[in-house]
Amino acid sequence: MQRHSACRAEGCIFHTPDHAGVLLRRQGYKFELLRPTGKQVRDLRRFAGARRFVFNKALALNKEMYTLIGRKHSHYQMDRLIPAWKEEFPWLSEVPSQTLQQALKDLYRGYTNFQEGRAKFPTFFKKGKKDSFRYPQGFEVDNQNGRVWLPKLGWMRYRKSQDMLGEVKNITVSESRGKWLVSIQTGTRSPNTAAPIDIRRRYGLGCNQFGHLVGR
Repeated sequence: MQRHSACRAEGCIFHTPDHAGVLLRRQGYKFELLRPTGKQVRDLRRFAGARRFVFNKALALNKEMYTLIGRKHSHYQMDRLIPAWKEEFPWLSEVPSQTLQQALKDLYRGYTNFQEGRAKFPTFFKKGKKDSFRYPQGFEVDNQNGRVWLPKLGWMRYRKSQDMLGEVKNITVSESRGKWLVSIQTGTRSPNTAAPIDIRRRYGLGCNQFGHLVGR
């Protein structure tokens, strides 16, 4: 499926036409979380650490398997290992399961991007670098009051710099220079003839960087 993107200095919009001739416009918004509680900060760190742990463990297992028999586990096979990991490492059970599943999704997307020449081969994540985790569902966004509800984290306020358009598709939480940020990807449908809209944001990322962060 062909994707069109419109990029400006402070943001990106991804356009994906579907088979019905309707354009799905994906837009990204990034806000700084304001004064999360001490417990929320500890949980944010634990959730990011769990995402990193699952990604790295799966990558290591696939490298070991490839060395032995010349192929890796399928995404489905790896996903079925998560319950066993929770038994072996009980602290993983305290983390939303969907964020762990998204870690595997990121890994296998990385394999695909490598095979298609769009990126380097996936590498291990290091603590404190690109710490993040993603929710594909189960969240609630109250943009009017500048706050978001996330599973096992509760309500958190963010620095509202603009209104959002469209239906929220996923939410990524990340840490940068000691600050926690929430990246919200939305989608709106319009006729395929619609022109790209320039969306300005307080916090900006390049197209590749933002697309990787929110899992387009």
